[in-house]
Amino acid sequence: MATRWAPRSRGGKRNSSSAFGEWDYAGRGTGKRCKAEFWSKGVSGKQNKTFVDGSTRDRSVAYIFADSQLRPVVQGDVELPQGPIQMIINSTPGGTCHHVEKELLDFSWRRKPDIVVVAAGTNNIGFGLESLDVACKQIRSLLRSALCMTPQVYNSPLCY
Repeated sequence: MATRWAPRSRGGKRNSSSAFGEWDYAGRGTGKRCKAEFWSKGVSGKQNKTFVDGSTRDRSVAYIFADSQLRPVVQGDVELPQGPIQMIINSTPGGTCHHVEKELLDFSWRRKPDIVVVAAGTNNIGFGLESLDVACKQIRSLLRSALCMTPQVYNSPLCY
């Protein structure tokens, strides 16, 4: 499925001559955003969905556990390019590291992962909902759980 962007309700004006394509968002925030679809709730109590990039046995496999950062890929609004690595992405929008860890521990592993990527943590910081100490403990716990799945764990810099 090709990239499809919907204009924000308070967003840009139609401008076919814009350098940004059909919609002009100059001076209106950070850009375009896909409309969020409703997903069923996972074991964490948050919405959760998994995206599987084909099923080729001869490719290495990377499992990616994220909050909402990869939602556009999981719901099919943005295509991943084909490559030598099969991507399996699990997204928990609005989830803290604690929620993402619950989804990781309950996940049905189709294949042994070559690497696990954790792209979560943005919902733990910046909103004043919990202390930095609690956030650090949740991040450490999530990374320890991921390390139980494979020794190759990468904590994405997207969350900092």
